[in-house]
Amino acid sequence: MPRRLAFAQLSVREQPLVFLAVAFILGEVAAVGVPLLPLKFWFLTAALFFVIAVASICIQRWQWQRDWVITALFLLSCSACGGLLWSLNEASVAKCRIKSLFARDVIQAAEPVEIWGMINAAPELAPDRIYLEVAIERIATMGQEQEASGTVRLVVPFTEAQDRLDYDALQLDYGVKIRALTNLRKAQGYRNPGAPDFDELLEYRGYDATGLIKSALLIERLGGGTGYRILRVLYSI
Repeated sequence: MPRRLAFAQLSVREQPLVFLAVAFILGEVAAVGVPLLPLKFWFLTAALFFVIAVASICIQRWQWQRDWVITALFLLSCSACGGLLWSLNEASVAKCRIKSLFARDVIQAAEPVEIWGMINAAPELAPDRIYLEVAIERIATMGQEQEASGTVRLVVPFTEAQDRLDYDALQLDYGVKIRALTNLRKAQGYRNPGAPDFDELLEYRGYDATGLIKSALLIERLGGGTGYRILRVLYSI
């Protein structure tokens, strides 16, 4: 007769990482539910519970000291760390960031956007187009101009031979400041089953959005010579 497998009972002593992970996730959920709590609250809460837990271990004369009390303090500290991480992530995205403007519907894919920014990488040439990586400084949409930040990846198609000549006349390179009229979009839309998420790939590379400049005539060169001198030399090589 086959023996039945005996599984260990779920406990803090035998699976501490499981409980710490659950506490951490609950802290992030709490930060999402109460977004008004400042960073100082989560930091001070995590530090306070951790210090009390360590002190309760060091000071043996405390009569109320019990293992479950120390465990609860460490779990609460871990939960506060989860809330702190979520709050730090939210604070890192400024209100003028391109992705934040998309979230607030300030920028819409159907409306053209006028942008001011600096080319912060060497243009990438393709057979029938060229890609520009632009660090945004300002945008204008619906007749309203405002400060903005973030990096976008723009494509300039070459449908005719004249399009390439118009682009070459601009002499765009790293460090050149431009002004352009484009259509920015955040969502990629349909993708084949099993294919990687294009939006996630762009986010991993530091892009807030992609855009299309229909013609090089919609690009105005404002000046050059900015950026890091070492990178200009390397890109020229």
